[in-house]
Amino acid sequence: MKKFLLLLLVFSAALLWASEPIMRVGIFTDTHVTKKITSCKLLKNSLQFFKKNNVDMIVNVGDISNVYDEAAYKNYRDTVKAVYGESAPREVFVFANHDRMKREKESVWEVFKDVKKHLECKNDFYDVIKLKGYTFLVIPQFMDSVKYDAMLSQAVKENPGKPIFVLDHVPAFDTVYHSKTWGEGKRRRILNKYPQAIQISGHVHGTLTNELNIWQGEFTAVNAGSLNYWTGDLVGSEPKVFYSDMVLILEVYPEKLVFRRYFSTTGEEYGADTPWSIPMPFDPKTAPYTIARRAASSAAPVFASDVVKSKVGKRDVTVTFPAAKDAFFYKLELFRQVDGAWKRFARKDMLSEFMLPVAKRKAAVSMQFDIGYFDAGKEYQVKVTPVNFFGKVGEPVSGKISVAQRVADTVVYESREPMKDCKFMSELAGGKPFKLGKDGFYIHNKFNGRLEFPANVWEGKRGTKFRFTIEMHTIQPSNRCWTLCLRNPKPLQNANLRIATEGGDAGVQRYVITFNKPKDFFNYYFLIREGGHGKIRFDYVKIEKIK
Repeated sequence: MKKFLLLLLVFSAALLWASEPIMRVGIFTDTHVTKKITSCKLLKNSLQFFKKNNVDMIVNVGDISNVYDEAAYKNYRDTVKAVYGESAPREVFVFANHDRMKREKESVWEVFKDVKKHLECKNDFYDVIKLKGYTFLVIPQFMDSVKYDAMLSQAVKENPGKPIFVLDHVPAFDTVYHSKTWGEGKRRRILNKYPQAIQISGHVHGTLTNELNIWQGEFTAVNAGSLNYWTGDLVGSEPKVFYSDMVLILEVYPEKLVFRRYFSTTGEEYGADTPWSIPMPFDPKTAPYTIARRAASSAAPVFASDVVKSKVGKRDVTVTFPAAKDAFFYKLELFRQVDGAWKRFARKDMLSEFMLPVAKRKAAVSMQFDIGYFDAGKEYQVKVTPVNFFGKVGEPVSGKISVAQRVADTVVYESREPMKDCKFMSELAGGKPFKLGKDGFYIHNKFNGRLEFPANVWEGKRGTKFRFTIEMHTIQPSNRCWTLCLRNPKPLQNANLRIATEGGDAGVQRYVITFNKPKDFFNYYFLIREGGHGKIRFDYVKIEKIK
């Protein structure tokens, strides 16, 4: 009997051990602290949460401070000491772009030395960290491709079959959400060679409630969201800005990795029943987080009804429609009559309320279109299509919009031939004119392109409200998009949050930007940037002062 009880005790202990992870790692990113100690509030909440959960290591995946600032780094260190005293677990910091801001002309190595000193950071610019039998590679944003590849290659050789955690501020291109715009191709090409790699990134300012922040393909990518603001990547729309207190806890088991998502302020786990659980060793044939596999098992969004209403105001048109179950975002498309047929001329996406608990989501959803999308005395059609996280599309609903008249605002510039009247130049300043192809499209093969306007079109005192309308035809790879904004060159300041273009051949699309001028002397160009190489034709431009 005693022998049986002893065996039972040993068996129970083994089961208990198996249910406990080998280690827990607390992960957050994009803290963007400043010289104001109040900027460390979310950091403090997160550290307290990590302390309560007894994590073995804390990782900040980059953009620690909003700009290089000794006082900001002191605030960070003081916050850690306020929570942990002198007994904090191991900390790891990834060096990224914002920690170099204001010192861009200096060597990244010299700047990092100072950041390291002020943060009391123990890891190096590049580093290999061993913890409880697992390897973590620390990679700076300003990485050398050869070194990156060599570090991965060596880690894989030394740890056959085990995951290699790549702590990397910038995500690999076209993996996690927003990485088509903010991800990097060379990182993707290197990581594609290493199925064991688990890239953990920041940079894109997303939310951990977004199911697209885990991805599997040739390897695994996880984005840590943001301990600051987050936005969406929306075609035709300026994204709204939200704030996030969310953090990750990585639990490492012999047979799996589990990423748990938490609201650090309340300690509530998001998706507690469905944490991101990755079987080990990695097998691309059965990997659960491929887009194709998740799309196949997901439900298409469904509208509760097909009622679409529109209300025309002086400055905008409000389109209201029922919320769709399982929607990630809504695609709203406007159609106008051209030669007797309805033709699409604008698309504006908006996020659903997926980030809210179901009980707090509204039954009806509204989207505003600036009146600049419409001409007086004409009829339009609007089509609303719900799309889930994995690209599965639900049945659309549609309605009509009639605009009888418009307020007559002051037109300060208008061109129906902007290809002749406006210069399209490469780079943010200087640069060269883009080449014009035989098909009438500019060949946009640079990172930045700017459309310049005649002098004095932006004249006006601080607070003057402008409406900018442009019609343009973009063609680029289907997995790429440009972003659009009006930018003042000195100081560099955008009039709007970046608007994404549609991938592929988008046809002629109208974009409308309204804003209040912040300084008397500001003077804007239209910036088309990021994305990949493609073609652009500008068909129409109008600048108005709004009364």
